[in-house]
Amino acid sequence: MATIGGKKELLGKFTQQEMMCCACARHVPDEAIMDIGVGLGLVAANLAKGVYAPNAVFMYESGSIDATVVGDRLPEGIDDSVIQADTPCITDVLHVLGWATMSGRSTHTLLGFAQADKFGNLNTTCMGNYYAPDVRFPGSGGAHDLGTGALHPILLGPQSKRTLVEKLDYKTTLGYGEDGHFRDRVWYPGKGPMVIVTNMGEYKPDPVTHEFILTGVMAYSTVEECIENCGWDLKVSPDVKEVPPPTAEETKLLREVLDKDGRNTGWTKLVNK
Repeated sequence: MATIGGKKELLGKFTQQEMMCCACARHVPDEAIMDIGVGLGLVAANLAKGVYAPNAVFMYESGSIDATVVGDRLPEGIDDSVIQADTPCITDVLHVLGWATMSGRSTHTLLGFAQADKFGNLNTTCMGNYYAPDVRFPGSGGAHDLGTGALHPILLGPQSKRTLVEKLDYKTTLGYGEDGHFRDRVWYPGKGPMVIVTNMGEYKPDPVTHEFILTGVMAYSTVEECIENCGWDLKVSPDVKEVPPPTAEETKLLREVLDKDGRNTGWTKLVNK
């Protein structure tokens, strides 16, 4: 275990956001029918389609289904002309989040978070007390619908003791519930989050308790750093692996096509030091 990770020199070649995008993209299968939002998850999803899952079908919350991005930029949001221009079907939010996602037709989604707890429940509403928060975020959008309905949510966000927490400041999106077994007691189409990807590691749910444990360490990070920066008593898989850095193909697609100005991954600041 002590030999896993610790390759700090990689931080001079890749940003942590690039590593997160690549790690998320590798979890997307070619047969995915996938709900797409905005932000870093949008980049990761399109990276997956370009490298690992060319046949994946994307559904944007705004109503564009099986969309392929046209032009020389990613969409600014979920309702953008670059996804509408070459889309075979355009419907509405009700049909994407209701008819498609909540019926179990959506196999995957990528969800960012401000906080996640050990059972994969998410907070994207506020930090601190809801009525007098330290930070209030723009809103949940379709995060609750996607986390509840999509069969296999992939979660991504930054890691610290304030973001991976024992108890959320506010629960926006259901993971496995407060005891890890809420989904066992009620009917929901989604099976629960399949992985949490942070800038330090990958975490997957224990098959019995559904508590997230450390299963992968970013190549530049360490097991000890993952434990130190987690707000719950983190368990480590005996088979914990090192998450490899971006490949040449992934890097080329990220930097030359998907995020040319580095707005999402920050790679331009790295190379222009």
